[in-house]
Amino acid sequence: MAKGANAKRILAFTGAAAFMAVAVNLLIYVVNAHKEKRRKKRGLPGSNVRVNLSASEIKQLTDCIIAKSNEIHDVVASVHLEKVSYINAVAPLVDLEEYQYPLVQSCIFQKMVATSDDVRKASADAERRLDSHFLMCRKREDVYRVIKAFENRGEWLGPEAKRYVQCLSLDKTEEGKLKVFLRSCHVSPILEYCKIGSTRKSVAVAYWQRRGRENLDILENLVRLRHKFARVLGYSNYADYAIVPRMAKSSSKVFEFLEEVSDNVSDLATTELNFLKELKLKEEGDTFFGMEDLLYYIRRAEELHFNLDMAEVRQYFPVNLVLSGIFKILQDIFGLKFKEVKDIEIWHETVNLYAVLDLSSKELLGYVYLDMFSRQGKFAHTCVLSLQNGCSSSKGIQQLPVTLLISHFPKQIDECPALLRFSDVISLFHEFSHVVHHICNRATFSRFSGLHVEGDFVEIPSHLLENWCYENISLKLMSGFHKDITKSITNEMCKSLKKKRDLFSGLKLRQEILTCLFDQIIHSSDNIDIVELLRHLHPKIMLGIPLLDGTNPASFLSRSAICYDATCYSQLWSEVFAADIFVTKFQDDLLNQHAGLQFRNKVLAAGGSKEPLDILSDYLGRKPSIQSFIQIKARNSLPVPELK
Repeated sequence: MAKGANAKRILAFTGAAAFMAVAVNLLIYVVNAHKEKRRKKRGLPGSNVRVNLSASEIKQLTDCIIAKSNEIHDVVASVHLEKVSYINAVAPLVDLEEYQYPLVQSCIFQKMVATSDDVRKASADAERRLDSHFLMCRKREDVYRVIKAFENRGEWLGPEAKRYVQCLSLDKTEEGKLKVFLRSCHVSPILEYCKIGSTRKSVAVAYWQRRGRENLDILENLVRLRHKFARVLGYSNYADYAIVPRMAKSSSKVFEFLEEVSDNVSDLATTELNFLKELKLKEEGDTFFGMEDLLYYIRRAEELHFNLDMAEVRQYFPVNLVLSGIFKILQDIFGLKFKEVKDIEIWHETVNLYAVLDLSSKELLGYVYLDMFSRQGKFAHTCVLSLQNGCSSSKGIQQLPVTLLISHFPKQIDECPALLRFSDVISLFHEFSHVVHHICNRATFSRFSGLHVEGDFVEIPSHLLENWCYENISLKLMSGFHKDITKSITNEMCKSLKKKRDLFSGLKLRQEILTCLFDQIIHSSDNIDIVELLRHLHPKIMLGIPLLDGTNPASFLSRSAICYDATCYSQLWSEVFAADIFVTKFQDDLLNQHAGLQFRNKVLAAGGSKEPLDILSDYLGRKPSIQSFIQIKARNSLPVPELK
C-alpha cells in the first residue's frame, strides 16, 4: 500500500511538473510573440518614428542621438578651411538633421501622450538633455568657421541648398535687422563682438531678466529648505553643513579665503579695468563702462595683445600624438610607465587597456581603460570612472585599482588624423590627473581609496597638471603638425596660449569671487533679500560696476541652485593651492622627478586616509599659501598693451 501511495504521489508530482513546464513554455511563447508583434507594428513603411518606446529605450536613444551629433560636428570641424566644400562641410549637417529629427521627436513627444509616469518623465528628461546639447552645438565656433569659409568660397548651389546655408545665420526682420533669441549661443557672440554699446546693453539686460521672478522664487525656496534641513541635523546654517566634510571645514574659513584672494587681486583688476575703460573711451567716446562692455573689450584687448588662430593651433594636436606626449610627461614626472595590454576582453574595438607600472621597480600599480572616440549610444562628456579601488582586504589580499577614462573625440577619417582642440588637450590632461590619482592611491581601506577625497581637494592634482599644457617643453612633447609630426607647435604659439589663459585674470577672478561670495552669504544667513544683496555686492566686488538695472541674479547664478550649493568656492580653492604646489616644486624644473615622486608618494598615495591640509603641509614643508597664485596671475596678465 505504501509503495502504491508513493507511486501515485510521484506520478502526481511529475504530472504537475510537466504541466508547469508546458505553462512556462507557453508563457515564453506568448511573451516572444507579443514582442515580435510589437516589433512588426513598428515597421511603418517610410517612417523612422518610434511611437512606443519604454523609459529606458528613450534614454538609450537620446544617448545615441547626442553621440552621433557630436561625431558629425567633430567631422565638420576637422575640415581644413582651404579644402571646404558642400560635400564635406554642409552635406554632413544636412544628413544629420534628416537622420535625427524623427528620432528626437520620438523621444520628446511621449511627455505629452504617454500613459506611464516613467515614460513621461523620461521623455521630459530627454527633451532637456537634447535642448542643452543642441544649444552647445550652435555655439561651436570651430564648426562656424568651416561653414563661413564655405560661404566665402562662393561655390555654386541650388536655391534650396543656398537657403539652407543662409539659415545657419540669424534671421532678419523686414527692416533688415537681425533677430536675436535669448540663448547663450546668440547672446555671447553679441556681447563679445557687437561694436554698438547700446545694443550690447539691451541684449544683456533682456538676457539677464529672463524668467526672473520665477527662478528667484525657486532659489529662495531652495535656500529656506536647505537651512531647515541643516538645523534638523544640528548645524546653524546650510553652508556649515555642506563645508564641514570638506578641506575648508567651515563657512568662516571660506569667507576668509575669498576675501584674501579678492584683496590681493584688487590692484591688478583695477589696472585691467582702467585699461578697458580707456579702450572704450577711444572707440565709443566718453560713455559709462557697464557689465555689458566687459566681454567685448576683453576680446578687443586680446586682439591688440596677440593674434592667435585657434583653428591653426588645432592642426598641431593629433590625438595619438597628444596621448603619447601625456604618457611621456607622466613618466618623467611621476615615474609611471603606461604599457598597452593586448588580446584582452573589451566592450568596443576602439577601447584600449593600459597597465600602469612603476618605472623603476616594474611593479604593476593598476590598469586604465581608454574609451576615447565618439560612437552611437556612448556617454557624451569627458570623465573618469573608478571601476575598482586599490585596497588591501582584511586577509591581506591586494586589490589593484582599475579606472576608465571616457572621451568623445572624433575618429581618424581616411588619411586625416583626429585633431584635438586646445581645450580638449587641457581636458584630457586634466582627466589623466584623476587617473594618476586613482592609480597611485595606496590607502588600505576602499573608503579612502580611488578618488574618495574631499570635494575641494580632489581637483587640486588636476589643476596642478593643467599647468603643463601651457609650457613649451611639455607642449612640444604633445604636439606635431598633422602632415609632418616632426614640426612641433611654435614657441610663439606656446607663448600666446599662456598669455590668453591669464590675460585680464584679475577681473575674471573678481567675477568668480562675486559668484562664490553670493553663494556663501545666502547659504550662511537667514532672510536674505537676494536681489538687494547682489545689488549691494556687485559694485563692491566689480570695482564700481553696478548690476544692470532690472536684471535678476537667479537668472545667471545657477550654480547656487544646482550642484554647487554653498560650495561654489571649491574650484577657485583648488586652483589656488595647485598654483602653490606648481610654483614651489615645479616651475623652475617642469620635469623634476624628485618633486614628482614626492607628490606621488605623499599626496596621491594618501588618498582620503589623512586630512588634506596635513597632506599638503607635509609636502610643501609649510601651510599652503595664496601668494603663488596671485604672482602667476599678475605676472602673466601684465603688462597690458599700450593704446595707440
